[in-house]
Amino acid sequence: MALEAFRTTMWGRFGKALTLLISLAFVGSMARGSCSSSSKPRLEKGSELPKAQLIALANGEGPVQLERFLGKPVLLNFWATWCGYCVRELPLIEKLHQRYGDRLPILAISDEDPETIRRWLGRDSAPAMTFPVVYDPGARLARQLGVKTIPFSVFLSADGKVAHDVTGVLDEEDAVAQIEKLLK
Repeated sequence: MALEAFRTTMWGRFGKALTLLISLAFVGSMARGSCSSSSKPRLEKGSELPKAQLIALANGEGPVQLERFLGKPVLLNFWATWCGYCVRELPLIEKLHQRYGDRLPILAISDEDPETIRRWLGRDSAPAMTFPVVYDPGARLARQLGVKTIPFSVFLSADGKVAHDVTGVLDEEDAVAQIEKLLK
């Protein structure tokens, strides 16, 4: 009897602790932002991007100002090295970069520590990325845009206004359609 009471009590405590741990992990991921595979527009079409100073970490040098891309449509992709959906999306971003080249500047934007990003990019298992990878100091641009879930992509028209955005992993067909529309 004593053994059975001990098991019941211990399992009850373990179950409660496990439930609490899972709940805390969920709340923590919501507070920090999370990875997502869903997609639906969040930004108002035609809204202007705030001015932002980004810093090139790979495939470019020094400060990067979004204003320098005026006159061309642009694809901004917010990502992180720890986000599985983001990492799985990078080969598509590279494919789009290879297909559209200079006609569509693409920036991969992260607010992670620059050294973490550089180390990750240097790994043999990192996907090929020939488009600029930039650092958003203090997540200023991400905060101004209300980015809470990544990956998050913003398609800008040639006049620097939001044409479309996607929360979650890009769908290749949808991305190509958006780009073709912007290039007309």
